[in-house]
Amino acid sequence: MNRESTNSSGFEAWRLVLKLFLPSWNFFNDFGVVTQLEFCLVRAGETESAWQLVHPNTTTSDWTRVFFHAQGNRELLEKSLIDRIATTVQESPAPANSDFAQTEAGLILARIIRARLLEQGTQATSFRFRLVAVDAENHSEKLFESAALSLKESAQ
Repeated sequence: MNRESTNSSGFEAWRLVLKLFLPSWNFFNDFGVVTQLEFCLVRAGETESAWQLVHPNTTTSDWTRVFFHAQGNRELLEKSLIDRIATTVQESPAPANSDFAQTEAGLILARIIRARLLEQGTQATSFRFRLVAVDAENHSEKLFESAALSLKESAQ
């Protein structure tokens, strides 16, 4: 904003002020690679289920979510953590191996999935997870895949 626009009268001045409070949604369409956290359930005596997204792509037209949406805020926090962990894995000189699941980052990812599965009331006893980077052409690169982990979190 400049001095002339703040001193102008009418709708033009208000339009400039309103722009400060409305986000630019086009900003969110500029990402080339998206990080996804996926899981599959492992039931005793059965084969593994198909890989599922922890945060499925959903859209909503509910305008009240702009003001307060606790579940959406939690999802944004989790997605931010997942993106940071994926960036760390990608920038690491060595590829993530089986020890990654026992690092702080691996434990955070496992806790996110455990919380989601316990909310759903799943009957599975264990699960696996993987971290995947997907580009705009839908090509995916697996960053890490865990071994089977218990649904009950062990005390450490």
